Amino acid sequence: MILAVTAFLTACGGGGYRTEQHLLGNHQVDRNRDMPYLLWLPEDFDDARAYPMIVSLHGAGPGEYTPEFVMQQGLPAVLAQNDQPAGFDFVVLAPQALDGVDWWSTGQPEEVNEIVDDIIAELSIDPDRVYLTGFGTGGQGAWHLATRYPDRYAAVVSVAGSGFGSSAAVSEASCGLSSVPIWSLHGENDLIAVHDIIRAEVSEWEGLCGGEVRWTTLPGIGHYESFALVYRDPEIYEWLEEQTS
Repeated sequence: MILAVTAFLTACGGGGYRTEQHLLGNHQVDRNRDMPYLLWLPEDFDDARAYPMIVSLHGAGPGEYTPEFVMQQGLPAVLAQNDQPAGFDFVVLAPQALDGVDWWSTGQPEEVNEIVDDIIAELSIDPDRVYLTGFGTGGQGAWHLATRYPDRYAAVVSVAGSGFGSSAAVSEASCGLSSVPIWSLHGENDLIAVHDIIRAEVSEWEGLCGGEVRWTTLPGIGHYESFALVYRDPEIYEWLEEQTS
């Protein structure tokens, strides 16, 4: 179940919405575990409109995950610094992974999907314009989630992490993803998600499944530099807006 989002979205006065800031929500997984998430609404959010939504998955980090950690990388970090391109008009949902559990581990994709379902039901989200992105292991998580739910996501953007985590995970079961447009961007100097290794895995998947990934090499860029560059680029969002389910 999910706690109703209306209460924390609505400002104290006037019934408007708190926009251009990260709002904290909470999804109850079971009696002992919760999955917090951040929700960001664009300026002048109007619930009479149907908005596109980006689901953003964070990368790995030391220790327990916190909302503060989620805000320190990927698209949420760019939004927290108000560095998104002018006219950025997406709702952004950034779930926080369960501690010690990969995005693709048993149960976690289902929990993320429940949150997406509930946000679509609570807010004015266009279900044909729901996109998935991720940084680092979150990028690989995006591939896994879109494989599990290919009809849910209109497109995937993976940054400094693409494919399924290893070539051993590339199989015919992953070929359902071939119907989803994918743009993968990786730093040439990435020493964590090594560019050539990831590119080879993506090429292996393309060969097996007949999919075609838009691949961009970021010259001279390392792992943690990549998300700041990518998520500030208007072309990313222009490309997403061209994709529909």
